[in-house]
Amino acid sequence: MPSCAYCKDYKRICIYSSTLPSTFKYYPQYLNHFIQHCCKYLLYPSDDGNPFLVAIPFLARTSPALCNSMVAIAAGHLSRTGCNYGFKVTKQDHKLCADWSYAFGAEYLGKAINDETKRVSDSTLAACLLLCIYEVISPIHDLRAFPY
Repeated sequence: MPSCAYCKDYKRICIYSSTLPSTFKYYPQYLNHFIQHCCKYLLYPSDDGNPFLVAIPFLARTSPALCNSMVAIAAGHLSRTGCNYGFKVTKQDHKLCADWSYAFGAEYLGKAINDETKRVSDSTLAACLLLCIYEVISPIHDLRAFPY
């Protein structure tokens, strides 16, 4: 697998190479996992009025930053729990997908923040919040390699 000097320095799988992980074909399943499982752990003890369950999935349809943020959290959850929920990939594959999705989410978030109309949208705020949550729930050594 190709690797850049930045990722070699941190002894990690390169997320900046041109080769996308094979787990990207599972994006719909990751989004479903976010809605079915991860939403319950983020804020609300019940599904009633949970914005992560009610509003955010609808906003993600038009926001690549939010969509990638949701996938990062779902893939990160699967990489740490060991539960596969029907996925036929390894924990390392889930972690790789989480890292890529985080990087793409951060890149799209930067573009949205630079756009005056998207800067103040609910989807941009939600993407920022989910990326922050991902940073909190990810082991600290995993995020040192991200230049964002």
